[in-house]
Amino acid sequence: NNIQLKEAKISFLNAFIDSNEDKNAQSIISLIEYKNYKLLLMGDAIEENENLLLKKYHLPLIDVLKVGHHGSKTSSSKHFLEIIQPKISIISSGKNNTFHLPNNETIDKLEKINSHIYNTQTDGEITLNLDNQLISSFNKN
Repeated sequence: NNIQLKEAKISFLNAFIDSNEDKNAQSIISLIEYKNYKLLLMGDAIEENENLLLKKYHLPLIDVLKVGHHGSKTSSSKHFLEIIQPKISIISSGKNNTFHLPNNETIDKLEKINSHIYNTQTDGEITLNLDNQLISSFNKN
């Protein structure tokens, strides 16, 4: 369930929903704690996973959220975001993707909680530096 790497702790959170036919409901979700930072990586988790996480765990306030399911409207519920209050949200989505992700509703919810949004579509490769200023560089190709 946990891996300790010197100052870093990686916790694998169990929000697996076997009864759901949507394979996204079986995503791996991890919480990384390093120094004073907390990062939540949501994989392709859906709102149902978020609800289960909130029932099973006392989640801390999150410094960096890797937004679930590429910013799809099936993830990042208002309730979930209001509880974890991510300072920074990272969305991984390709340019001109066929699903038109991230979804505007998801972006609006992140903006309403004042999360600073980075998107690989517009910002390119995003590098986190947890020893310095957190987001340190972009590599637009």
